Amino acid sequence: MLSVGSIMGNTRFSISPDVCFSLDKDGTIILSIEKGKFYSLTGLGSLVWASLTNHLEGLTLDRITADLLAEFNDVSRQEIESDLKSSLEDFIDKGLIQVNQECARQANGPRELICINAVLLTRLITSLLIRFKLNTFAILLYLTLFQLVGAFGGFRIRRYAIKRWPIAKVQRVDHQVLSNLCVTVTKACTWFPKLSKCLQQSTATTCFLRQHGFPAVMVIGVRRMPFSSHAWVEVDSKVVNDHKNVQTYFKVLDRW
Repeated sequence: MLSVGSIMGNTRFSISPDVCFSLDKDGTIILSIEKGKFYSLTGLGSLVWASLTNHLEGLTLDRITADLLAEFNDVSRQEIESDLKSSLEDFIDKGLIQVNQECARQANGPRELICINAVLLTRLITSLLIRFKLNTFAILLYLTLFQLVGAFGGFRIRRYAIKRWPIAKVQRVDHQVLSNLCVTVTKACTWFPKLSKCLQQSTATTCFLRQHGFPAVMVIGVRRMPFSSHAWVEVDSKVVNDHKNVQTYFKVLDRW
């Protein structure tokens, strides 16, 4: 792990491009795209994160310390610097921030390339299945694909694949058809041998609707108390595979 104490004074810390987050007065919730993990920050950690979000070019240790001194004028600089260094070391260790923007990811490895090629092949096969009205088989293939992608490529490749999953050229606006397609996904998921949680089911729904011409968007949201995460699908900003109140109960972290 990189030691903040060994870093020169002109070193800049900035938020990693591989995270999504929600920041409010109660604290910060962060989603690591690379690891597929959620982190919750309160107190000083959340204040440090807020300072970094206001300066995307990065901040030095001295500048962050000055921001914190303005918030905690009854705390000594030495105490703040000690706590700040611990927080920054923890952020770096988890991959949430980068140093001097030198933490860019390396080129795709063999596993990731295999996953991406599997996604492309699945698009072709599911297009044929849908053309011949074999919708259940198409949905089961989505579920199988992303089960494997999650195991071999991780959360980031799943996100990459869904964000780039194309929408059919002939776009649809029939709300009854949309509703029926969502029901088809729900029924097909009961046939899948592994438990189909909200992430898998929303993944399948997003791909299925897009291949039928609907501009579906998958949404990742979180709730702080009690903490929970959830995934659902929207079309034209309306929830289509869940209760509409999820938009109220959960704060949006990311849209795919």
